[in-house]
Amino acid sequence: DLCRKLVLDLADRIENLTIISGLAYGIDVTAQRTAYENGAKTVAVLGCGIDYCYPKEHLDLYQKLKEDGLVISEYPNKLEPQPQWFIIRNRIIAYASRALVVISARKNSGSVTTISFATEADREIFCCPTGIDEDSVCNELIRDGAHIVTCGEDILYYLGLDS
Repeated sequence: DLCRKLVLDLADRIENLTIISGLAYGIDVTAQRTAYENGAKTVAVLGCGIDYCYPKEHLDLYQKLKEDGLVISEYPNKLEPQPQWFIIRNRIIAYASRALVVISARKNSGSVTTISFATEADREIFCCPTGIDEDSVCNELIRDGAHIVTCGEDILYYLGLDS
């Protein structure tokens, strides 16, 4: 899939690549698993207590990152996630990143808040184009100035790391 391909492309070319994401379902966990399994660094930013794995299905990766990666949270102990905390988590992801790569983002998804924070923080935004009939903000972001990305080389070029 495209997420895996982008992470592999970047992991092969950037020595200290770090993927920062929320350990969430879908693209988040795919990017983090791919990074971890291929020697890149990854940071999981939680929307719950530091000792509470959410979602539970990602417990194996959560435990690996606690031992050989980084898991961060603004919340202590085993506090269960609250919906509003995911927006705060998205702020941390955006501000801690050099660039934001949006592979897919429905118009009403939490990714939209991450995009907003990344824009506010003046981060580079990269988007994969989507079909015009898809419920995605990617094409709109590209129209409005986000960099189009179809491979890792595109990201390297725009960040000046392609030499």
